[in-house]
Amino acid sequence: MLVDSGYSVTTNSSGDKYLYYGAVVSNPNKDLAAQFPKITITAKAEDGSIIATHEQTLFFIAPDDTVSNGGLIDCKGVDPSSVEFSVSSDFVPGDSDDIIHSSNL
Repeated sequence: MLVDSGYSVTTNSSGDKYLYYGAVVSNPNKDLAAQFPKITITAKAEDGSIIATHEQTLFFIAPDDTVSNGGLIDCKGVDPSSVEFSVSSDFVPGDSDDIIHSSNL
């Protein structure tokens, strides 16, 4: 579940445009871990066409845990008019030793 997200677009001296993004994702399940949750970020132009799409796959999100992730996307010289975030995941039993709660990091 996407809790929060945000982005900032910068332009370097060569005119390249980059979108810096951040996303906060939670797993509200009490007994299931999110396995390989995928955050998808889509930057769109004013006409609705897609400038760039980036998918970031995480490892696990423990039951009742929240994690943050961020990165950079090349917008190919175009200022995005909108940016969409989505999250998808499969779920597995959350009692495995391989699944570490973020508070234990």
